[in-house]
Amino acid sequence: MSNLGKVLRDEIARLGRKEARAATRNMKKMQAEMRRSVAALRRELAAAQREIKRLAKIVSKGASATAPAAELDAAGRVTAKGVRSMRRKLQFSRSTFGALVGATSQSVYNWENSRGPLRLREASRRALLRLRDMGKKEALAELARLGVRAGRNRRGRPPSE
Repeated sequence: MSNLGKVLRDEIARLGRKEARAATRNMKKMQAEMRRSVAALRRELAAAQREIKRLAKIVSKGASATAPAAELDAAGRVTAKGVRSMRRKLQFSRSTFGALVGATSQSVYNWENSRGPLRLREASRRALLRLRDMGKKEALAELARLGVRAGRNRRGRPPSE
């Protein structure tokens, strides 16, 4: 009799496992599908982040691959050569020019000795673009308004460098 009870118990357990497998088969399929879709979404997210990073580099350089050079100049492209020529045109020392722009003489030195388009704060860029169209008299008037005196160098000459 105990043998019959054991056989019945084993059969009931087998049928229970079979029913449980049948009931969870659809859930396992859905889980596998969800995992595949999550993996696909992660791949899409990684691709989108790479694209954003690439576009941010282009924007930070101030030039897109398709933008013509005229648009870059109109947008305010400032180069080291341009800063140097503006300062020499106005015949200001670096410190005087820096006061006019709102920067230090060391910043002006760094701008003049860098290569390519400068990466400037927006306020400095606007000030330099505004200086492009100024003559020496207008710049001196602006300095007077700011309360800065255009000095002379150690030899008593007007600053040229």
